[in-house]
This record gives sequence, C-alpha cells and structure tokens, in this order.
Amino acid sequence: MEAELKAFKDFLRKKTLKLTTQRTVIAKRIFRTSGHFSAEDIVGAFRKDRKAISKSTVYRTLDLLVEGNLLEAIDFDRGYRLYERCHGRSHHDHLICMRCRLIVEFCNDEIESLQDQVAESHGFRTVWHTHKIFGLCSSCSDSVDANPSLGSRQLS
Repeated sequence: MEAELKAFKDFLRKKTLKLTTQRTVIAKRIFRTSGHFSAEDIVGAFRKDRKAISKSTVYRTLDLLVEGNLLEAIDFDRGYRLYERCHGRSHHDHLICMRCRLIVEFCNDEIESLQDQVAESHGFRTVWHTHKIFGLCSSCSDSVDANPSLGSRQLS
C-alpha cells in the first residue's frame, strides 16, 4: 500500500494537486480493497464506519486514481463501473457471468499473441486492450435449459 500511496502522491504533485487528508483516507481504503469494487462500495464502507467523506469526493478521487494508472475502471455491462487496483499487477482479462455476475480473471498467452497478430495484420500498434467474455458460469449454465435466446443479453 505504501508504494501505491507514494505513486498517488507523486501523480498529484505533477498535477499540482495535494494529497489531502480525505484523499489519503479514500486511497488507503481502496488500496486495502482486493478484487473488483464499485464507487458505491467505497461510499458504503465510509458510511458504515461513520466517516464523513462525501460521495463526490470519493468519485473525484477514483477518477484521479484511474488517471494516475493506480486503478482501472471497467465496464462489465452493469450500468456502472467497477474498479480494480492495477499498480504493480500484471495484465489479465475477464470472464463475466451474465446471470450471477461472477467475474473470473484469467491470463492466456495464446490469446495475447493472437491479439498482437490481428493488430499487426491491420497495421495497428497495440497500446493497451481489455478483453471481456460474457456468458454463463458452470453453476448458472447447469441451471438453464438450452435456450437460443441466451445471446439476447437479458439474463440478469
């Protein structure tokens, strides 16, 4: 967490912004959080702890952490973004269950290589990418009869 906090402080300094007490409290909470989380998860944690930190301050701090490459904001087709820490983490992709919303992180060197080949064949130089596969996890697919309408994105 200390390395992430230092990186955040350095990023803010470059933007001529300060690491305020509230930004520090928010950043520390986030840097202790594992997995994927929403802004509302962070706001709710502060409410539960009875800490007087406004929702807008949480959202602004999240935006700064994303801009500083300490968090990644990901759209999992839920109507809001989820975040995950990315400082010091290796790249990974996601499998998302459309029914129970399970998120599974995975790495696959073959997929990475194929993506690079496709980009190169089209004259692209990859800067970054995200790969999300939407479907049903084994638990949810076992409980669903074969149904051709599953591609309708209307499962949740």
